[in-house]
Formats: sequence, C-alpha cells, structure tokens
Amino acid sequence: AFLYFGEVALKAEFDDTGEGILHRWEQPVKVEVKGNATVEDLEVLDRIIAELNAIGSLPPVSRVEEGGNYIFTFSLLDDMAEAVSGYVDGNWGFVSIYWDRLREITSAEAAIAIDVMNQEERNHIILEEFVQGFGLLNDAYDYEESIFQQEWTVSQDLMPIDWAVIRLAYHPVLSSGLDGEAIYWLMIEELFN
Repeated sequence: AFLYFGEVALKAEFDDTGEGILHRWEQPVKVEVKGNATVEDLEVLDRIIAELNAIGSLPPVSRVEEGGNYIFTFSLLDDMAEAVSGYVDGNWGFVSIYWDRLREITSAEAAIAIDVMNQEERNHIILEEFVQGFGLLNDAYDYEESIFQQEWTVSQDLMPIDWAVIRLAYHPVLSSGLDGEAIYWLMIEELFN
C-alpha cells in the first residue's frame, strides 16, 4: 500500500508540478455540482462522499448548492476545457487541484463528459475523478480493478488498496507539504513505535 501510495499520491498524471509532495485538504470540502447530472450521477457522488466521511480522518465532505470549494461539473465533451482549468484534450473526465504555500489543497474542480459514456462508465469516472481531487492525481498499472488504474476500466467501487492509499494520505500524523521520505519515516514511527 505504501508503494502504491507513492505512485498515486506523490505524482500526477498531467502537469506534475507537485514535486513529490503530499497535497491534501485540511479544511472542509464543499462540493458544488454544476451542469447536467443524472439522478444516478448524484447518487454515485453522494455515495462516495458518505464513504469518504466514514473514514474519519478526512475533513468533512458535503454537497452544497453554492459557494463550493470543489466544483464538480457535468459537461459536454466539447465544453470540458471551459469546465475545468488545465484540461487535456480527449479526456472524458478531468480534475485540477489548487494549493496554498503550505501545499494544502484550497480548491479543486473536476468535469465529467456526459455525451460520450453510458451510465456505468460515467459512474466509474465520477468515482475516479472525485477521489483524485483529494490529492491522489496519478494513475498506475499495478492493480487492474483499482480506480487509479491507467488502463480503461469500469470499476464501480474502490478496492481495499484504494482505501488504504486514501487512509494513508489522510493519516492524522501526516500533513500537506511532506515528501515521500518524511512520510515513510513518520509512518514507520507511528506503526512500529
């Protein structure tokens, strides 16, 4: 799990300016939905919000009508570049995070293309992009059913290894701005002291 964490949380699939540093939310996450979401889209989003809140070590995550700091847009594919900054052409889902000088995530935005996928595919992309907005920006080839899998999948749930990565990223002894070595030694001390 620690190796997978390093691959997923300390790197980024696009525009890797994170420099191997942990970025995470330290303030409540207020998710504002924009665009044309289906009832099932919102159900998937509400489910992952509830599951993340159940971990207990993340800041509270809630869905709000306005004033959100995590804007989650359901958009036509041709409008994705207007829906999320830094969008890389051709992606059906995309997320960007923004952090302060302490490397704490202060806001995020994501977009899901609504006109190129069926609902099962959208459900997967909603999970993947939403969770990546918590500072877990890279995909990898290690676990076939992981939501962080680089190859195309339609996984409908997070795997235990995905949950382990999230729990590690938001472990109470860690904080934004730490590099991989600092995280390693803090976790060794926490687990084996």
